[in-house]
Amino acid sequence: MRTARVIRGIVGALLVAAFGHAHAQYALRADGAQVPGMVYPGVPGIVVADFDGDGRDDTAIAGLQIPTSYPDDQQPQSGLVAIVGYDAAHANYRVSQWLAGDQARLVGIASDHAAHPGLVLVSFDGVIEHYAGWPLVPVARIATGRPAQSMRVGDVDADGHLDVVIADATAGVAAYSLDDGTLVRTYAGRASSSIELVQLDADPALEIVLAGTPGFVVDGATNAMDWQDAGGFAPLLAAGRIVDAAHDGFIAAREAGYFSGYRGTPYSPIWSVKVARTDGVDVADIDGDGIDEILYSGDGGFRVYDARTQAVRESYYDLPLVHAGAARMKGGTARQYVSGARLNDAGGDTVQVRAAGGDIEYTLHAENAPFRATATADVSGDGVADAVWISAYSNARYQGGRLHVYDPATGVERWSGLLSADGTPLGYMSLSAVAVGPMHAAAPADIAVAAVTNSYQMILHRLDGATHLVTASNATTGFTSIEHLVAMPAQRLLAATSTTDGVRLALFDGTDLHRIALSVIDASLGTTALDVQTAPGIGAGVVLFATGAAVVAFDTVTMTVAWSQPLNAVSAAVVQRAGGALVVVALDRDGGLHMFGTDGEPLDAFALGNGEAGAVRAVPGDPGKAIACVDRRLVLADIDGYAAVAESAPIGALACDRGGLFVDAPRGGVVHVRASSLGGVFDLDVAGPRIFTDGFEASTP
Repeated sequence: MRTARVIRGIVGALLVAAFGHAHAQYALRADGAQVPGMVYPGVPGIVVADFDGDGRDDTAIAGLQIPTSYPDDQQPQSGLVAIVGYDAAHANYRVSQWLAGDQARLVGIASDHAAHPGLVLVSFDGVIEHYAGWPLVPVARIATGRPAQSMRVGDVDADGHLDVVIADATAGVAAYSLDDGTLVRTYAGRASSSIELVQLDADPALEIVLAGTPGFVVDGATNAMDWQDAGGFAPLLAAGRIVDAAHDGFIAAREAGYFSGYRGTPYSPIWSVKVARTDGVDVADIDGDGIDEILYSGDGGFRVYDARTQAVRESYYDLPLVHAGAARMKGGTARQYVSGARLNDAGGDTVQVRAAGGDIEYTLHAENAPFRATATADVSGDGVADAVWISAYSNARYQGGRLHVYDPATGVERWSGLLSADGTPLGYMSLSAVAVGPMHAAAPADIAVAAVTNSYQMILHRLDGATHLVTASNATTGFTSIEHLVAMPAQRLLAATSTTDGVRLALFDGTDLHRIALSVIDASLGTTALDVQTAPGIGAGVVLFATGAAVVAFDTVTMTVAWSQPLNAVSAAVVQRAGGALVVVALDRDGGLHMFGTDGEPLDAFALGNGEAGAVRAVPGDPGKAIACVDRRLVLADIDGYAAVAESAPIGALACDRGGLFVDAPRGGVVHVRASSLGGVFDLDVAGPRIFTDGFEASTP
C-alpha cells in the first residue's frame, strides 16, 4: 500500500481556494426540502416572530434528530429547528426553512429581539449559534466550553447590548455577549438547571430567576441577591406581564402538583393553581389587552389561563410536548396555537397548528423514522425520472408507512399513499426498505418495498408506479426484518439484513417475488449490514457490503464472497478514476476514505473528515469524484487528488444512515443528491461555484 495521504478536517480557506481548482466543479448547496423525523418537537423551545418580514407571524420550533424516540447522550444527535409560516399565495402552511446544525441536542432557542428578528440556539454542550437575516443564516458561533441546561437572551446588565445567559446546575451561570461572543460575566455562587430573565424592580438591569430550593432572584448587573424564597421555585419557568399591564412577573411550575405566579418588588407569590401534572408553561398576550395569558401544557391537554383570575379560557385535549406558542400566522386578528405534539401513545411526534377555538389546521408531518430514499428511475412510465422515499409509519404507528414519489428536478411531490392493491389501504404496513428498477418486462421500472405487519410478518411488495397499486407480494420471505433492498440485473431483487449469525441475504425473482437463493455472510466478516450497493464494472451480480468490520464483495450468481478486506467500513462504492480505471472506495466510521482494486487489493487512503461518517457514492459521469457524508455534512472528494474539495452546510447528525445516499448524473452542471436517515430525507443539489451556507430552504439565486 502506498503512504496514506491525510487531511485533518476541512477549513474555510481550503474550500475557497478549491473553487478555482480544476476538480472543484461543484459546491454543495441545499436547494430542496427535508422531511424530518423530528423527535420531541417543542421540547427545547418555540419562538414566535415575523422572520421573513411578510407581516405575519412565523414559528420556530426546535427538536432533535436521534436514532430512536428516546434521547441518549451516547447517541449521535443533532439540534433541528423548523421555521413554519403561512403561504398566503397558496393559502397553506409550510416549512419555509430548516436549521439542521452541527450542534448537539438543543437546550433552548430564543429570539435575538432585532427589528428583523433572528434566532439564538444553545446546545447542551454550551455552543451558542446566532442566525440572522432572511433566509436565516449563521452569523456567529460561540463555543463556551461549559455545559448548559437552560438559556435566555436579554440585555441582562442594561448596557444596551444583548447577552446570552446560560446556566447549569454544576457549572453555574454565565452571560456572553451576542455581539462578539465574549464572556461578559459569571455569577459566583449561582447555579441552577433552569433560569428566567425578567424585569422585576426599578433599576434597568434584568433579574435572573434561578429555580431550586431555595429559589433565588439576583440582579443581572451585580449578582446581588434581590430575593430568596425558602420554599423554592419550581423548574418550569416563564415570564411576562402577568401582574398587570405595567408590571412583569414570572411563573414557576412543577411537573406534578401546581404552578404559581410571582411578582417583583415587593417580592411575593401572588397565586397558585393546582393541577395533576405540568409539562410546560408559556405566556402570550392573546386578547391584546396588555396582560399576558398563560399557555399551559399538561394533564393530557392544553389550556389557556387568565393570569388575573386563573380561570380557564380555552381547553383542548391534545398531547403537547412542553412548549406552546400563540401566533397570528395568517395575519389580521385570527390567532393560532403552535406546539409539538405526540399524536398518541404509539404514534409519531409532530408539530401542529391549531386555530383558536377550532380544529388542527396543519401538522408538520404525520410520519416518522426511519426514512429511506432510493435511486431515481422512471417508475411512472412517462419518460421522466422519479425520486422515491418511504417512512416507517404515519399518523399513529398502526397506520403504517407511506410511499412518496416526487420530481427530483423541482421537489414537487407527484403522489404519496399507503400500500394498496385495489385502492383500499392494506392496513398496518411499517415500511423498512425500498428499491426501484426494471423488475418485470411490462414496466420501465417498478417500486419494491419491504413491509412488516403488526404480527411481525415480513412481506415483500412490488408496486406499479403508474397505477400506484401493489401488483405482486411474497409473505414467505424467510426474513423477520429487511434493512436493504437492491434492484439487480436480470429483473432480480436482493434483500439483506443484520443478524447475530452474520449478514443474511436473499435473491428474489422480480416478476412474482419468489425466492431464488438464500445465504449468510459469515459473522467473522461482520454482523451488521450498514450499506449494500451494486458494483457496476466489477461483475453483473456483484454487490458491495459494508459491515462495520469489513468491506465485502459478494457474488450473487455463485452466492459466495468474492473478496473481503478488514475495515470498520460504513459504506462502499465503485468509482471511476480520471484515467478510466475502476476502484472500490470504502468509508470508515471516522471519515477515512480507503481505495481498493476491483480484486480487493489495498491501494490508498486519506481522510475526508473527523468522524460521524455515513455513506459514499460516485458522481456518475464525472470520473474521479465521489460524494460522502462525513462530519454531518456532504463532502465532495477528488479521489485522484486525495483531497476534499468542497463541503455542504450541516445536514444533521444522522444523514446517510445505513447507506442512505444517492447521487444522480450531472445535468447542466447540477448533480442531484438524496440523503436519507433515521432523521429525515434531505433533497439537495450540488451546483457551483458557491457553498450555500445555510440549508433546506427553497432555491435562492
